[in-house]
This record gives sequence, C-alpha cells and structure tokens, in this order.
Amino acid sequence: MSPIGRIFIVINLALSAVFLGVASNVLSTTQDFKTKYEEEQALHTETKKGLEDQLAALDVDLNAERTEKDRYRNLADEKKSSVERLEAELEEEKTQGRQMRGQLTTLSSGIDNIGDRLSQVSADSERSQTRALEMERERNDAVQAQNDAERALRKAQAEVSDLETELGDVRSDLAMAKSQAESLNVTLAAAVEAYHIDLETLVAVPLIEGAVIGVRDDLVALNVGSNAKVQRGMAFDVYSGSDLQYKGRVRVVNVENDICSALVEIAAKDQSISAGDQATTQL
Repeated sequence: MSPIGRIFIVINLALSAVFLGVASNVLSTTQDFKTKYEEEQALHTETKKGLEDQLAALDVDLNAERTEKDRYRNLADEKKSSVERLEAELEEEKTQGRQMRGQLTTLSSGIDNIGDRLSQVSADSERSQTRALEMERERNDAVQAQNDAERALRKAQAEVSDLETELGDVRSDLAMAKSQAESLNVTLAAAVEAYHIDLETLVAVPLIEGAVIGVRDDLVALNVGSNAKVQRGMAFDVYSGSDLQYKGRVRVVNVENDICSALVEIAAKDQSISAGDQATTQL
C-alpha cells in the first residue's frame, strides 16, 4: 500500500474518529438538549397550565368584576335617576314652598283682616247686645204701654158703652123733646101770630161761652153745664176759634153740672163741627 493510501486511511480513520467524537458529542448534546427540551416543555406545559388556570381565574374574576361593575352601573343609574327624581321633587317642593310662602303671606294678611274683622264683630256684638238690651227695655215698655192701652181701651169701651146707653137715652129724650118742641113751636107760632109777639125781645139769654169737646153724629158735647147757668133749650152758635169761621148752631138737650149735650140745629155749608171749636150764646 502506498504511503498516500495509508495517509488517506489514517485521515479517514482520524476523520471517522473525529466524526464519531463529534457525532457522539452531538448525540450527547442532542440527548441533553432533548432532555432539557422535554424538561422545558414539561415546565412550559405546567407553566401554561398554571397560566391557563390563572387566566381562567382571572376570567372568572373579570366576569365577576364586570357583573359587579354592571351592578354598580345599574345602581349608579338608579341613584342618578333617584337623584334626578329627588332634584325634580326638590324643585317642585321649592315651587310649592314659594307658593306656600305666597299663600302664607296672603293667609297672614287674611288673618290680620280676620283679626280686624273680629274686633269689628266684637264691637258690633257689644253694640248689638246694648241695642238688644235697649230693645228689650223698649219691648217691656211697649208691652206695658200695650197693657195700659188695653186697660184704657177697655175703660174707653166701657165709657163708650155707657155713652151709647146715655146717647140712646138722650136720643129718646131728644125725640120726645122734638115732639114737645114741635108742639110748642106750633103753639108758640099761633101765639106769636095771634098776639104779634117779638121773640127776640121776649127772653134775654145770658152770655155763656164754651168749647166743643166731642161730636157723635148730630150730637155735640160742650164743656159748660148747669154751673155756668146752661139750661135745656138754649142755643149755641159754633165757630172756629182760629179764623172765626161760622160752623152752625146747636140746641141744648141735656144738661149736667159741667157738661151739656146739644143737637145740631143749623149746619153751615161745607163746614163740620169738631172738637176744639168755640161755642157762644151771643155771637
């Protein structure tokens, strides 16, 4: 074998030894790398699993946080709505407060007016009570006056009844007197005509003056009687005392001490005898 061949064999052996060493080294390194890779992969898998577990836990926490956040957001919205509602109610209360203050001012003014009115009503009540007492006294006075008037009326009615009875008697006497007077007038007329007697100078009538105190139909009452020398049959001329207006003539038919009754004998036209007129026997 040539030296070159041997060199090549040596070189091949050397190279094979180197290759084997390198391969052995590479294989060892590869085995170590594989072991480390597997260890790293296992560690990575474990770490990944831990991270996934942590991520899952974080997702759970995140979902819980999101749920809590949503709850708080809903609570915030509710609070905001509540605040807005309370603000609206507060504004409404403020408006009502202003209205109530206005009403309170009006009410205060009304209370003052009511106080003034109550004072006035109190004063009016006192005046009314005073007036009521006065009216009560006036009523009592009126009742007393009515009782007095009723007693006076009963007395007057009794007097009228007596006067009517007396008037009936007087009328009876008057009718009898008229009948006697007519008979006497006929006799007197016959005597005057037969003996030519002047009646004006036959009897001297005394001057007697009085006043009319009452009139009923044709019967007149005078305030003079027998004490003033009035006699039945005397004639009185009646006239108004204020203007001396002649009203007629009456003739006495009944005589008492201080009063007499006379029948209307002559009545002036458009005149009527009334109480207060003057009467005289010599006009």
